[in-house]
Amino acid sequence: MAALYEQVTAAGAPGGGAEGPRFDLASFGSYLQRQSAAIRAKTGCAEVQFRLAAEDGKLKLKARPLAPTTPVTPTTPGDPGEPRKS
Repeated sequence: MAALYEQVTAAGAPGGGAEGPRFDLASFGSYLQRQSAAIRAKTGCAEVQFRLAAEDGKLKLKARPLAPTTPVTPTTPGDPGEPRKS
């Protein structure tokens, strides 16, 4: 999180720059936690990955859900995990 914060402030994102960011590391961390919780609730993912991307000359924070929290189990007959019928 600290590395992402450093990238945001160093890149001159809104709030960054010569006079310093409009938010501190703790506020940025709280924001990321709220966004992560909302994305996990919506998608069922285990983790959320954040990155910075430049779009239309502006720096944007992008999030990507990673791996579901519950493993997907196959339901086809003959699976090794399925009991055999005798």
